[in-house]
Amino acid sequence: MKVRQMVMIWVIVFTFLMDSCVTPQKEVRITDLLPGVSVSGASIVRPYDEITRIIEKESYYNLDVESKEKLENCFANYAKKDIPVEELQGKLKENFILARCFPQDRSAEYYSPEGYRLFLVNIDGMYGGVGIRMITSSKGAIIKAFIPGSPAEKDGTLRIDDEIRAVGEYGKPLRSVVGESSDQIALRIRGPVGTKVTLNIWRGGQEFGNVTLIRSKIDIRLVDHKTYDNNIGYLRIYSFEGNLVDDRISPILKEFRARGVDRIILDLRNNLGGSVKEAAKLIGLFIKEKNKPFLSLHLKEGKDSLKEFISTGRGEYADWRGVVLVNKNSASASEIVAGALQLEGFRLIGERTYGKGSAQSVTQLSNGGGFKLTIAIYYFANGRSPEGVGLTPDVEINNQSTPMAMAQDAQLDAAIHYLQGLD
Repeated sequence: MKVRQMVMIWVIVFTFLMDSCVTPQKEVRITDLLPGVSVSGASIVRPYDEITRIIEKESYYNLDVESKEKLENCFANYAKKDIPVEELQGKLKENFILARCFPQDRSAEYYSPEGYRLFLVNIDGMYGGVGIRMITSSKGAIIKAFIPGSPAEKDGTLRIDDEIRAVGEYGKPLRSVVGESSDQIALRIRGPVGTKVTLNIWRGGQEFGNVTLIRSKIDIRLVDHKTYDNNIGYLRIYSFEGNLVDDRISPILKEFRARGVDRIILDLRNNLGGSVKEAAKLIGLFIKEKNKPFLSLHLKEGKDSLKEFISTGRGEYADWRGVVLVNKNSASASEIVAGALQLEGFRLIGERTYGKGSAQSVTQLSNGGGFKLTIAIYYFANGRSPEGVGLTPDVEINNQSTPMAMAQDAQLDAAIHYLQGLD
């Protein structure tokens, strides 16, 4: 499949989501924002010059003339330096330079040509993974969730918050993943179904050892559901992906209603995000007013700098009472849903969320690499954004990172008790 197409990206990506391949020196637009948001690619040769122009044209963080000059000088000065390894602090040199020269955008990232090819590798259905959801750290990647039924979950050795510091094919030397993006690490973990991959794991600051898993075709299980006390529906959403609301969620909600459900628990714990469009669809099902703006995306100043989500009518389930369960790994699209529904009267129970209220895009550079940057910040109807701060629950209850594996789930119990007590 050729590139030059729009595909969706999450800042934190699953091992099974890559679905394109790259043709050298062609622009690829990848966003987790909205269809139609695009900016023409750079045409100059030097990567740092291209990055400067991309920042100037696309970045949510506008640069005035003085700031642009400082950025260019910073890139030029650092690009000529031989930066000591200890000063890189586990990051690629280019991303170290970005962090020093463009600190406004914590999501800005450079992909080397190799990393960008890995990021866009074609998988044609013959590759598998181990079912890990993760975020990057200065020392590699941190496991934040497991895909239900995956090799990683079934094996039982790995834990939430374990660090992956090296990856290798079984029987071959491990290769450090320090400094690589989550996309690059995910693609190193992926491979043909039935083959083995070894992960070097650190736990609690100490080396735990190597864990070898057999790759399998990942069952993209997006939702689980059940009922409590006949009138309380429980819906766990693992990620916002594909045509999630129409294909998966709406049928479940209709089934709930047929059973007499009028109260809902949306479990977004360890949900790292996904499609803003699908998040907005879900919110719309519970909005109480017609023509109500419930989410806005603020892009770079100028034409089309503001995009609003407005309810087309009263939501089909607007009369339901609800709770949203969240934790520190609820991010991006999950925070959009949780924050918007909180304003609609849903109660948030759990832990403060991750704090990602922004959308990014990735553009290919002329050297075959790529550059990711923030192009928008989203805001709720009350003018607030979770970017950098997260959402504060109405009821804060700390739970271990894998609540679904617990015999007693204090957060879920609190949600059920709250809904049972409503008139």
